[in-house]
Amino acid sequence: MIGIIGAMDEEVEQIVEAMNIERVEEKAGMKFSCGSLNGSEVVIVRSGIGKVNAAICTQILCDDFKADAVINTGIAGSLDASIDIGDIVLSSDVLHHDVDATGFGYPLGQIPRMDTLSFEADKKASGNSRRVLQRSASSGWCACGTCCEWRPVHIR
Repeated sequence: MIGIIGAMDEEVEQIVEAMNIERVEEKAGMKFSCGSLNGSEVVIVRSGIGKVNAAICTQILCDDFKADAVINTGIAGSLDASIDIGDIVLSSDVLHHDVDATGFGYPLGQIPRMDTLSFEADKKASGNSRRVLQRSASSGWCACGTCCEWRPVHIR
């Protein structure tokens, strides 16, 4: 079974409309639409915005729906000026850009006690996605986290 997550209704509603829905289950305030899409068993869900909501949703897909794969789809910003609105980007790696444990000797973005800075996307799934698209898509790091400027406040 394939789990498909989008943070907002706008990111999943067309996929839900295209699928054959067999049932809808509600868990943790999220509606999981279960059924088939193009011959594959799928569960599609709007997780809500943020990586905590995405993590909760992914865990439910794995534990309760026994997902073999989870695809996160949706709208994103880009730090690369060559990527335009409507472009498709396949993530090669995911990293946390808002984690800063540099004061403890870790590189910016690395979670303490983790052996890696980024988490590599599944190569088979990425290759299949490229073949389905039948054209080249951009690929690169997907940085998740809060996009804001941090200004430390020093209190005496």
